[in-house]
Amino acid sequence: MEVIQFLIVNELALRGNYILEEEKEQGLFQNLFEYTCMKDPNLNEVLTHIPQNATYRSPEIQNQIIQAMVQAVRSSIVKDINESDVKWFTLMEDGTRDKNNRENIALAIRYVKDGVVNESLLMVKTTENLDAATFTELTLNTLTENNIDPSCMLSQCYDGPWLWPKILSTLQPADAALQARSAGLKDAITIIKCVKDEIIKLRSNQMYNQILEEAKSLTSNDCGESENRTQTSKRQVKKPNRMDDYLTYTPCSSARQNIDENDEPFKSEYFETLDILIAELQRRFSDNDDLINSIASLDELDVDKMVPLKNLGLKIPSREEASVVKAYLSRNEDIMENTLQVLYRQREAFKDTYELLRLWRP
Repeated sequence: MEVIQFLIVNELALRGNYILEEEKEQGLFQNLFEYTCMKDPNLNEVLTHIPQNATYRSPEIQNQIIQAMVQAVRSSIVKDINESDVKWFTLMEDGTRDKNNRENIALAIRYVKDGVVNESLLMVKTTENLDAATFTELTLNTLTENNIDPSCMLSQCYDGPWLWPKILSTLQPADAALQARSAGLKDAITIIKCVKDEIIKLRSNQMYNQILEEAKSLTSNDCGESENRTQTSKRQVKKPNRMDDYLTYTPCSSARQNIDENDEPFKSEYFETLDILIAELQRRFSDNDDLINSIASLDELDVDKMVPLKNLGLKIPSREEASVVKAYLSRNEDIMENTLQVLYRQREAFKDTYELLRLWRP
């Protein structure tokens, strides 16, 4: 096995030509194996006494050993991908056509593991069909067979500009279904609340000290290397004025500074920034919670939550009509069709509901 592993790692062919006059195969595997036997007395003794019909050196055994090694390496790669820092990955494919007009497709995955970007070859497939459907099926089947979720594919990189647009167009319906997200006002309210809660959690001395330590650790190596440097001149850096409302610029020397003693200005700006964010979220979204929740209730057709809309002079549907509409929508078989499209066909029967939804979903 070590002989085969050595040849594979060094990308050397195992088998060569059979010399008829000498009745001997002239290949790297055979020659290297015989050389190893000369250096290893134990292996040579085993080879001498082993039955000659069970030497396990046939091409079939070699291929089986190679396949076992391939499976071990692939399992290790898949394990790293599924245990990566983030679940998203990039799919990369490249194809080369051989003399028999067969396409050899190399499929690789780019992922982040332990903070390092890795690119690992997952598999090489051979196909005689060069159409987009075959390539698409081959790609998706390869990911599925190796327990890699295609929905976590962040981006794709292909070779062959004449062919891959066809593949992308074939993948588009499945990709759209996987990436689809029906977000309404109710989802927006939930997201805003979560964002506000997370910002409030950041507003503590403990979180400030934690972030400060992380920032110091990121710059510690650079600062340590630059302690002995002499700064002869300062180069003025032009600030992009379009970012003045979002960035704070503070000049830093190349020498190490004691941040612990001079962190009060940073701490003040940190808490002030969080206070501004929280106040702005409160100003924009908290004053109209009832109205926003009422608009969001249109997704559920909850008449009780539509009172603020009624107070604005809008006509809301009756409880009976809302109940019938919900039952009618539940029977709709086309999940890709939105609510307004469905109600358009019955706009005369559900007039109040249709007109109200049309105001908010033009």
